[in-house]
Amino acid sequence: MNRILLIFIPFLLFSKPIDLGKEGHTYSIKEENFYDVLKKDLAPVQKKFTREYIKHKILTELHSKAVGHTNLPFCQKDRKYIVRNTQELKMDIYKPNGEIWKHKGDKFTIYNKIPLDICYIAGNDIEIENQIKFFNKLSQQLSHSNCNFIVADRNAFALDKIHKPQIFYPTNKGLEQLYNVKCYPTIIHFQNDKRYVMEINMEQFKVGEKK
Repeated sequence: MNRILLIFIPFLLFSKPIDLGKEGHTYSIKEENFYDVLKKDLAPVQKKFTREYIKHKILTELHSKAVGHTNLPFCQKDRKYIVRNTQELKMDIYKPNGEIWKHKGDKFTIYNKIPLDICYIAGNDIEIENQIKFFNKLSQQLSHSNCNFIVADRNAFALDKIHKPQIFYPTNKGLEQLYNVKCYPTIIHFQNDKRYVMEINMEQFKVGEKK
């Protein structure tokens, strides 16, 4: 067997291909080129999914997420109170050896060395503008910085553009429950281990800024 292979290997390597000729009838290819067919089929899709169309869809989706809704009422009166800045664990925390270090439901205190203000605002365009002015002025007095705004029922991205470089966040139920917000508008001032909560009567923002 090895001898037979040794005879045929040189033949296969160095022999020229042989034209075996044609047998039977030959036909020209009448079918369209696959690439041309694919291009023709995709033309309506390409026409629809233009760069402008995709950009519009992305912006529409982003702006739909930029509006957060609330079921909380407007504040009917001014109210101030202080609470310890504690949070509840949402899951167990484990040690490296697998033992539970902190249990779900345990509460811990958050200590803020740097003062911070979060402002929950809502209302029509005029009321929103009045609240932004009022709370930024108040936040400058409390923390020497502008407030961090969480806005309800208004487009947060649109407010970003108007009030650059400030950033506005759309509200949601989780953000309201996080600090036990009861009504709009409310400012929460964080300092050391305390939260200083101020609910502001909505009526004062309907005409002009509070002096």
